Amino acid sequence: MNELTPWEGIGNRSVRTDRLAARGRETLGLLRKLGIDVQPNNRIDRAANLLDEVDQNIRRGIDIAPQDTVRQAMMVEAQRTLIDAVTIVHARISRATGEATIGTEHLKALLSGPDLPSAAGDSSRNFQFEARVGALLVFAGLAVRRGEPDFVFEMGGFSLGVAVKRMTSSGATALSKRVREGVRQLAAARMHGFIAVDVDSWPADELGGLEATDFGTQFERELAAARDVVTQSSFNERVIGAYFADSDHVFRSKSISRFAPCRSPGSVDADQG
Repeated sequence: MNELTPWEGIGNRSVRTDRLAARGRETLGLLRKLGIDVQPNNRIDRAANLLDEVDQNIRRGIDIAPQDTVRQAMMVEAQRTLIDAVTIVHARISRATGEATIGTEHLKALLSGPDLPSAAGDSSRNFQFEARVGALLVFAGLAVRRGEPDFVFEMGGFSLGVAVKRMTSSGATALSKRVREGVRQLAAARMHGFIAVDVDSWPADELGGLEATDFGTQFERELAAARDVVTQSSFNERVIGAYFADSDHVFRSKSISRFAPCRSPGSVDADQG
């Protein structure tokens, strides 16, 4: 399948909302080909419709009002839903390890759930972030597959695990809890590896009122604190590194994703297995 080839290099150029909406609808067709039951008015469909509506309004000179923060949040979330959907499905159909990495539950999750994430818990977003991490591993060319803790890939003769966690509340305490959960997952799988943490709720809750420049500066401080959490001695037994991802603000400032190394892969053999 080559329907998504124009998306190659997407990170190097801007994407118009009308093109993004069209790609979302193409993705629905691909999901049907993969045997997914695509019902009308699903989350991808709603996201594409919202982008089309906003785009048409902008062409008529009607922008989203600055005080309409709910509409703004829905627009950002719709864009993320569509970009994630295209990326995840592209990984599934275009790479040899896609099927072993991106499961049916990941694909179904792209269609379900509310338009805005729920602080009370949103399993569809949990699967979506897990699938996003899986897609990144696939596109990195790793021999990756689903398995405990969440993903497993081979590197340098070692099997390394990836534990995927998503924050639903903000602050260092919540982050520490998620990191500890990831460490326990790695330990239960008797693996060294990585923890991937979606920290969307942290900047959304604590930094949402800041301008883009101030947001970037303050969130860098928050990420520095997050790295300190990861590098504490109590977390270092099995964790090689952690990946902190914030995509919620990708369209209001820069995309902020960071990798915090703790150990070199070559040091894992002392406690392998």
